[in-house]
Amino acid sequence: MQPLAPRPKVYQLPSPHQDLHTTPVPHPAAPPLYYCTGSKFCVRGKRKAVLIGINYFNKRGQLRGCVDDVKNMAAYLNLCFGYDKNDMVILTDDQRRLISQPTKINILTAITWLVKDARPGDSLILYYSGHGRCPALDENDDICPLDFNTAGFITSDERQQIMTRSLLPGVSLSIILDTYHPENYFASG
Repeated sequence: MQPLAPRPKVYQLPSPHQDLHTTPVPHPAAPPLYYCTGSKFCVRGKRKAVLIGINYFNKRGQLRGCVDDVKNMAAYLNLCFGYDKNDMVILTDDQRRLISQPTKINILTAITWLVKDARPGDSLILYYSGHGRCPALDENDDICPLDFNTAGFITSDERQQIMTRSLLPGVSLSIILDTYHPENYFASG
C-alpha cells in the first residue's frame, strides 16, 4: 500500500457570509480553482479553445445572448483555467472581419486548428452557442452556421471525423453545445 500524497492547496474566494477582513483572499496570481494532483484532471500541455456564438442578427429565428455566452466563456476559461486568449479562436456574428464570422468553412477550419498537433496532456474545448438541428430527435446535434442556407449544417459525423481521427490517447477534448431547436425553423430553410 502506497502512502497518501499530501492534499493539494485549494484556493477559494470567501463566501458572501464570511467577514472579508478576517478571511484571506488568494493573490490574483494564485492557481485556478481546481485540484492538481497529477491525475488526468491536471492540464500539463497546451490549452486551446474554439468558441462559437451566433445570434443570427436580422434573420428569421434571431437569438439573443449567444455572442455574450462566448464572451463569458472566454473570460471564464482565461481567468479560472489559464487558457491564453491567443490560444482561443472566437467566431461570432457581431464581428466585421470575414475570417471571424461563424460560417461553415470558418467553423470547420477552426475545429481543424483545435485538434492539429494535439499531444497527450493537452486540453481542448469546443464551445458552441446558437441554433442546432437534431435530426430524428437523436442525441447527435448539428451545428447551424451563419450561412447554413447555402453551405448546409455541420453534422456530428463531420465534427467527429475532424476532431477524433487524429487525437492521441491522453488528449482531453470537451465539446459543449448550447443549442436551441426551434420547431419548423429548418423546414423551409
